[in-house]
Amino acid sequence: MTDVSDQPVGVVIASVGAITPHGGSAEALWDGVRAGRVAISPVRGLPMGEYQTTLGGEVTEPRPPGYDYAPGCDTRDPSVDFALAAGCDCVIALGDG
Repeated sequence: MTDVSDQPVGVVIASVGAITPHGGSAEALWDGVRAGRVAISPVRGLPMGEYQTTLGGEVTEPRPPGYDYAPGCDTRDPSVDFALAAGCDCVIALGDG
C-alpha cells in the first residue's frame, strides 16, 4: 500500500463539457442555470411505469460525436455518444495550448 501525504492536493479544472436537458453544451447548461430555468419535465423517451415518478431531466436532442465508434461496433449507445461529445467539447475548449 502507498503512503498518502497529509499535504493538501491542488486541483485545476481546465475545461468542461456537458450534455444536459438545458442543451448540448456547457454554455447552454450555465445559461439555463443562471436564468433559473428548470430542466425537469415529463419523460417521453423512456417507459416510466416501473418508477414512482414520470418526471426527469431528459436529454431530448441527440448529440453524436463527430466520428464513428471503433471498427466492428454495429450499435451506438446514446450515453456513450453524450460522454464522447462532452469530452470533445473539453478538448476543443482547451485549444492548442
